[in-house]
This record gives sequence, structure tokens and C-alpha cells, in this order.
Amino acid sequence: MKRPARRKPKIAQVLLALLAMAAAGNARAASAYDEVVAPILRARCTECHGEKKQKAKLALHSFEALMRGSDGDPVLVAGKPGESILLQRLRLPLDDDEHMPPSDQPQPAPAEIALLTRWIERGASATSSVAELALPADLAAAAAELPTKLGGAPKAEADPVWEFDPAAVKQVRAPLAAKVVELQRRFPGALSYESRTATTLCFAAAAFGRQFGDRELALLAPLGPQLVELDVSATAVTDRTAAVWREFAALRTLRASFTELGDETVAALSTLTKLESLTLTGTKVGPASVAAFRRLPVLRVLRLAGTPAQTAAIEAKLPVETPAAPETN
Repeated sequence: MKRPARRKPKIAQVLLALLAMAAAGNARAASAYDEVVAPILRARCTECHGEKKQKAKLALHSFEALMRGSDGDPVLVAGKPGESILLQRLRLPLDDDEHMPPSDQPQPAPAEIALLTRWIERGASATSSVAELALPADLAAAAAELPTKLGGAPKAEADPVWEFDPAAVKQVRAPLAAKVVELQRRFPGALSYESRTATTLCFAAAAFGRQFGDRELALLAPLGPQLVELDVSATAVTDRTAAVWREFAALRTLRASFTELGDETVAALSTLTKLESLTLTGTKVGPASVAAFRRLPVLRVLRLAGTPAQTAAIEAKLPVETPAAPETN
């Protein structure tokens, strides 16, 4: 018995099938990173942190570079937007030293920060789709407007691509390495190197609150030659540690808001010739400290809101930074 001849598919049907397959492939390839995250980072960050220019040895022009982070630490933690340095820097007040991008550059809109937050919260995947972010209506609308709103990528001058030798880094850190490890165990999450290649250190006591006091501060004294950033805000440190402060000769930034520190501590701090930024908001510092502030040769930011010293420091034309007044309608 003769088999019936197969019908050849019409050319139009074949073309339609191929187009459908291509469309499906494109839909699968499109991701939230490509459509939402990358455009925001390209418009707001890659002028300084891109393929050709990498300030702080941080590049944000690709998913791989973003996940690698800076030469200090990763800048995001998948699933944990609150622990992601990228978002922390974006959310800082515009006048904060560490706010990014710099205040003279275009700033991300609140919706853009919210979109980045959502993506990180949902796992910061390279392949998950926009649909998987389950965006509320307002953020979905903001995401749809990104291509028109943000436009093309900014241009940047070329900087050399950074590389580092882990063995060489380990060698230069060796003199204080054991003490650093000991204190990292004593204060989990508080002590870190300023960058992947640096010997300089940063310490933040926020997680310990009032459990961090004078005795704990004294434990940091051996780090003095390398400690460049210290945050003891809202801790229990007092003027009884005045002598300890003189050990922190390398300190560039000190945040000590809402502590019991006063004029005795400021007198000790006046010996720190590298101190650039000093925050003593809500402390007991008084007008007598004005003379000590004057002795800080490179001080450029001084925050004294809520202290008896603020008015006197302003009258003395010190670099006092005051909180911005709230907007009124």
C-alpha cells in the first residue's frame, strides 16, 4: 500500500515558527540585571567605576565585576540589601563623606534605589527575569521608563586595570596580622582592612552598642599605626579613655556621636595630625574644645549638632557641618 505523501510546510508557517522560537529565546535571555540593574549602574556609577576607570579599584560595568566588588570587600550581599555596601553608600545623606555618587554628580532617584534593593533582596541573580522580582505597580512603571530616562552610558577616561598579588599583601600585613585576627574574633564583623591590598584598618562598633566601652576601646590601641577609620557612635566610651586616643596616630575619620565623650577626649584628639573628619553629635563637648579643634591641621568636616560646642565652633569659623533644614511647602 502506498503511503500518502507528506505535505511540505508552507514557507510562511516556517518563518512564523522561527520568529516565535527567536522571540522565546530572547525572552529567556532577558534578565532583571540586564533590563533594570545594569542601566542604573551604567548611568549612575560607571563613569568612575567602569571598564576603563576604576576608582577605589571598583568596577560596576558587568555582573562579574559587580559581584567581585572593590579591592576591599564585596559591595553587595545577595538576599541581604541591608548588608550591601552599595546600597548603604547610595542611602547616606548627600553631605556625608561616604555618600555615592559624589554630590556634584547626577543622583539616583528613590525608585532606582528601590529597584536595586528589590533585585538584591530577591537573590541578585544574573539570569532571573524582571517578572521574578514581583515588582509592585509603581516600581514596574519605573523599570519600564529606565531606557528612556537614563539614556546611553557615560564616557570615562581610561585608568589601568588593577591587579594585586595576595602573597605580597600577606607579607606587608604580617607585623599586625595576628593582632588583627585576634580582634576580629573578639569583635565579629567590626574590624576590616580598608581594601584588599591595604594595611590600613577600619573599625565600627555599631553592632555592640553599650557593650562596647572604655576597656574595649583600649584593646584597639595596638592597631593605632594602621587604624584610619573608627566608629564608636552610641557606645559606652567615656573621657576615661582620653589617653588611648593618642595611640590612633593614623586616624582620618572618627564618628563618636551620642557618647559620653567631652572636652578631655577632644584635647587628646588634637594630637592626631591626620584627622580629617570628626563627628561628635550629641556628646558633652563644650566651647572649651574650640582651641583643640584648631590644632587639627587637616580637619575639614566637624559635626557638633546638639552639643554645647556647636555655636562657639561656628563663630570660630571652624569647618562645622550643620544638618540641612527641612523643606517647607
